Amino acid sequence: MARQMGRKTPAIVVAAAIFVLALCAGSYKYHADVEAWEQVQNSVVRLQSGIQFESVIALRSHLADADAAVKLYQSRWRAYPPGGRERARDAEQSLDYISSALDWQTRSGDDQESVRTLGKYPEITTSIRRSCLAGRIFISSSDVSAAFVVAAKELLGHSEYPATSKSDLSLTRQFAPLDFGKESAECERQKAAREENERQQAVARKESEERKYWVQFRYRVSLKLVPSAAGTCVFDVKTDGKFVDSIELYPSRTREFGANHKVEMLAAQCYGGTPPTDVIRISVNGKPYAPKWAGEYALIVPD
Repeated sequence: MARQMGRKTPAIVVAAAIFVLALCAGSYKYHADVEAWEQVQNSVVRLQSGIQFESVIALRSHLADADAAVKLYQSRWRAYPPGGRERARDAEQSLDYISSALDWQTRSGDDQESVRTLGKYPEITTSIRRSCLAGRIFISSSDVSAAFVVAAKELLGHSEYPATSKSDLSLTRQFAPLDFGKESAECERQKAAREENERQQAVARKESEERKYWVQFRYRVSLKLVPSAAGTCVFDVKTDGKFVDSIELYPSRTREFGANHKVEMLAAQCYGGTPPTDVIRISVNGKPYAPKWAGEYALIVPD
């Protein structure tokens, strides 16, 4: 019996030692986990405070510290705090949001590649108003940065344990998530529609102006150089006795003038000494007209 007790004593001692070592190891790990989480917590709190009051350079420094703390915490299994894995993921996502917020402070709201990257954040774009500018999606850079900050503060609040602060901000989700391809196509469609409308208005204005111009005159006189002409013809034009312009008429080109009584062509000279009457064709109100030429002078009197 004594022998059996002697054999059992070392086993009990070993078991007790293992139990004590396990308790010590557990206690050490627990305290190590608490310390690792406190580093996360402290860096998160500093980052939350800095979002509103500190410069971009200082925020990037806090962001780097918080990122390192979160990665250290995630590098192994942790027993503290409750839901630590999910809290660390929330903290990690919030750091990504803050990094994006800082980036958008220096981006342009019409940079399409930057806008395209927002498609990775549908939870953010539902709170960002978009419009079209010159056929492209346009957003306010400050609005995007602010939306990322609000989302980050929400997640930072969720990640804290125990809670040290509470954000009174929340995203207002009133838009559909960004669909870059669809919205880009709509902006291009709007631009094309606007340009077509402007073109039609310009045509209508031109036609109206032409009608107002021609209604002043009884006659619409057209001067055209035949396509076979070897070169241009130059001459001066008077309508109803008033000088209008010095003209250089090119082959196949037409110039038109309004008149109520007469049109005069003066000092008409054509390339190579060609007689003007051979290459210049004249019509009045759409009908061919044969003027009276006297050397370099022609008189057009429809009456």
